[in-house]
Amino acid sequence: QLFGSEPDIMALGAKEMEKAGADIIDINMGCPMQKVVKNGDGSALMKNIPLAAEVVKAMAEVVHIPVTVKMRLGWSRETENCVELAEAVEEAGAMAITVHGRTREDFYTGHADWEKIGEVVRAVHIPVFGNGDVVDGPSADRLMKETGCAGVAIGRAAWGNPWVFKAVNTYLETGEILPPPTNAMRLSMAREHLHGLVEEKGEHVAVREMRAHASRYFHGLPEAAALRRSIMKALTEEEFNQVLDQYEKNRH
Repeated sequence: QLFGSEPDIMALGAKEMEKAGADIIDINMGCPMQKVVKNGDGSALMKNIPLAAEVVKAMAEVVHIPVTVKMRLGWSRETENCVELAEAVEEAGAMAITVHGRTREDFYTGHADWEKIGEVVRAVHIPVFGNGDVVDGPSADRLMKETGCAGVAIGRAAWGNPWVFKAVNTYLETGEILPPPTNAMRLSMAREHLHGLVEEKGEHVAVREMRAHASRYFHGLPEAAALRRSIMKALTEEEFNQVLDQYEKNRH
């Protein structure tokens, strides 16, 4: 996924991503963060539909893989323009769209407006994926049935809960609701997550980044607050794992 608002630079980025082996390039027109929108990127691009379409066209013309778009409903409730933007990016060459049912103004508050997602589905001929308030199989099923969307995109519900994808897929395929992950599974996944981060980013950065992820994995565990405090003091992967070892030992 790339964000930016300069067609030439985005096209260059798309070519580099294709060379690096990407299967799909998604343009982020949904990020609400100030550090992104202040440059006219992310959801700020929704305020300039002609430029957004130009970005899509420039990228789609230089790669052989699908270019897709992630958007919100609009910049604000007063300026919801997701249908117009969807139509414009489809014409510009986008092969699929993901719509988060909130505006930039909403950030992540309130309830996602699934009705608007349905309007986008009916307005275009390319696949539309719904995003917002999908936390499990039943909510994914409801979103798809209410909007007619081709699939769902899961964001915050996956933070500290990567099992959500299997749970959703199983429910959609069989109607079965899988049991939640056990405490042991949560701790094991936290270790695995950190190890992957260390390999990707180096230990110094990884251990500090993992603190936020770890607090999500620990949510709902007995004495989770004390565990989180201990993890905050860990400076290496070994220290992180020692904290978890001690926690497990104390629980038995």
